[in-house]
Amino acid sequence: AYDIMGYVDQSGMFSAVHAALANGGCIGIFPEGGSHDRTDLLPLKAGVAAIALGTQEKYDVKVPIVPIGLTYFRGHRFRGRLVVEFGEPIYITQEISEQYGESKKLAYQALLTQVEKGMRSVIVTAHDYGDLKLVHTVRRLYQRSATSMSTKDKQDLARRFSEGYKLLKERYKDTGFPGDVKSVLTKIKDYQDALDQWGLRDYQLQHTHLQLSYSKMLYIFLHGLVILSLASIPSLILNFPVGVAANYWAYREAKKDLKASRVKLAARDVLLSKKIIFSLAAVPILWISYAVLALLFSSLEARTILVLFLCCPFFSYVGVMAMERSFVDLKDLRPAFLRLLPAFKKVAERLPAKRASLQAELRAMVDKYGPSFGPLYTDKTDAWEAAHNDHQNNNSNINHLAATANEPTSQEQIASVIATNFCEGGDEEEEEDSVTEEATLQRKKDE
Repeated sequence: AYDIMGYVDQSGMFSAVHAALANGGCIGIFPEGGSHDRTDLLPLKAGVAAIALGTQEKYDVKVPIVPIGLTYFRGHRFRGRLVVEFGEPIYITQEISEQYGESKKLAYQALLTQVEKGMRSVIVTAHDYGDLKLVHTVRRLYQRSATSMSTKDKQDLARRFSEGYKLLKERYKDTGFPGDVKSVLTKIKDYQDALDQWGLRDYQLQHTHLQLSYSKMLYIFLHGLVILSLASIPSLILNFPVGVAANYWAYREAKKDLKASRVKLAARDVLLSKKIIFSLAAVPILWISYAVLALLFSSLEARTILVLFLCCPFFSYVGVMAMERSFVDLKDLRPAFLRLLPAFKKVAERLPAKRASLQAELRAMVDKYGPSFGPLYTDKTDAWEAAHNDHQNNNSNINHLAATANEPTSQEQIASVIATNFCEGGDEEEEEDSVTEEATLQRKKDE
C-alpha cells in the first residue's frame, strides 16, 4: 500500500519566494529534497530551477544560485565538526532563458545540470564508503604534514583525488589498473587496515607518540586522568543522564526512519537532530528537577538554589569542553600504551617506515599519471574545477568525433574541436573516525 498525497496549491509559496528574491532576499534550499547518509548526491528536485527561472520570468531578475557544500565529520554525535564551503555563483544563461520559453522542463533540466556541477565542486563524493575512505587515506598520505594545510586545502585535495580516482577507474574499466597502480592501492588498503586493527590514526605516526618513555607516558596519563575526573563531575550530573536517554531515543527513532526510507543507508543523518530535539526538552526538565529536589530535601536557601540553577548552563558547557579535550589527549596516548603489548612492538617499529615508503610511492604514482588529467593536476588555483570540466568536454568531443567519423580523424579536425571548445569556454582525526564508521556500516549493510 502507498500513501497518496493530493494536490497541494503552492502558488502562494512561489509568489512569496519570487517577491523575496526580486527584492534582494536570500532563500536557502536543499535541492536533493531530503536528508540522507549516502556518499553521493541524490537526483536533484526541480524546485530550485523553478524558483530561479520563475523569478526571472516574473520580475526580470537573474537570481544567482550559490552552491554550498556541507561536509560532516562524526555528524551523528554531539560536538561533531562541520566544514562549510561556498562555490562560484551560477547564473541563468541566455540559452536557458530562451529554452524556458519553449520548454520549461528542458530548461529546468539544463539549469539543474549546472547546479549539480556546482554542488559537486564543494563536496567530496564517491561511489561508496570504501572509495571515500580510500580517498581520505590517500589525501593524508600525500600531504607533507597533518598540520601544514588548512581545512579548505584538505577538502580541495580530497576532491582532486576523488575525481582522479573516478577518472582512473573509468580509463581502465576494461583492462584493469596497471600493475604499479594496483600495487600502490593494495599497499594503501593494507596500511589502513593495520591502523584500524590497532585503533591508530594516521597523524599519530607523524608525531612522537610511539617514542614516549614509560615515565613520561605515565605522567601524562595520570595528569589527564585527574583533569578528566574533575571535568566529569559537572558533566556526569548535568549532562550524562540526558545524554544516555537522548542516545537511546535517537537510535530507536532512526530505525523507524530507516525502515520508512528508500535512500538512507543507516539513517545516521537524523541521529543528531533527534538527540537535539530530545535534549532541548530533557535538559531544562533535569535541571528543574535538581532545583526542586534541593529545595525539598536540602537546607540550602532558596536564593542559593536559584543561583546554582542559573549557573547550570555555564557548568554544563565547561564540563563538556573539558571532557572533550581530555578524551582527545587520552586517545593520543593509545599508541604509547600499545607498546606494552609484545605483538605491537614490531608493528610500532614498522609502521612509520612503511608510511614513509608508501608516501614516496604514492607521490611518484601521482607525478606519473597526474599530468594526463590536465588541470586536475596542473592547476593549483581554486578554479581548477572549471578548467577541468572544459578539459573533459574537449576530450569527450574528440573521442566522439573519432568514434563517429567514417574515416580516421585528422589532426586538423582534432585541433578544430579543441579550438572551438576553448573559445566557447572563455577565460585529521575526526574525519578518519567518521569515514571509518561509515565504511563499516556500508559493509554490514551489503552483507
